[in-house]
Amino acid sequence: MLNKTALVSLAVGLAVVAALVGVIVFIQRGSTPLLAGQITDVRTLGMDEASSVAIVDFRVTNSSRYAFVVHSGEISILDAKGQARDGQVIAASDAGRLFELFPALGLKTGEPLIMKTRIAPGALFRGMLAARFEVPKADLDDRKKITVSITEVDGAVSELSR
Repeated sequence: MLNKTALVSLAVGLAVVAALVGVIVFIQRGSTPLLAGQITDVRTLGMDEASSVAIVDFRVTNSSRYAFVVHSGEISILDAKGQARDGQVIAASDAGRLFELFPALGLKTGEPLIMKTRIAPGALFRGMLAARFEVPKADLDDRKKITVSITEVDGAVSELSR
């Protein structure tokens, strides 16, 4: 059986350890680069009977204390049947040509998301990403969900869905 002094010492020791853990967690808050935001627009374009392109405009804010440096971006959809499909990302220069060749797409509203794009802490970034899908335009338009995944150079992944 523990005496009163031992119990008090144990309680004080546990309180000190809990306080130290709390301070460490508080200090580390915001140290992982993370983007928070939303998809603002999705435009689709049929390429042929079996393939189409999705152009996704989005707006994100870097909510961390460190710069977010883009390693890669991906687009995936959940089609009307519930099947996940990954798109093949289109190079920024080729996406720009789509706007030139197909004026019906409207204006290019965001900056193309490319490798090594640097988003400063607290900064707002209005971006655009395009991907080709091996599905007809009608199936792309009938999707249940579209997701943009942006990976940071150190491996952190931020996702936006609509």
